Amino acid sequence: QLAAVKIVNLSAMKAEDRAAAQHEVTLMSSKLPPHPNIIRYYASYEKDGNLYILLEYADRGDLAKLIEKYCFKN
Repeated sequence: QLAAVKIVNLSAMKAEDRAAAQHEVTLMSSKLPPHPNIIRYYASYEKDGNLYILLEYADRGDLAKLIEKYCFKN
């Protein structure tokens, strides 16, 4: 099974930004029922000043690319 890893450099962030990153993990790790339109959270950990967030791999790309493809056609 493929997974994606989001790496957040906590050591380069202000305290409020670090708190926001931790809050993101708290929200993702809440025990919500699985939904086909929401990326699944697997785990997270901190090491060497980085926060590693393990997520379900989105094989259709990221949201920004989909928005660009379907909303900003010339």
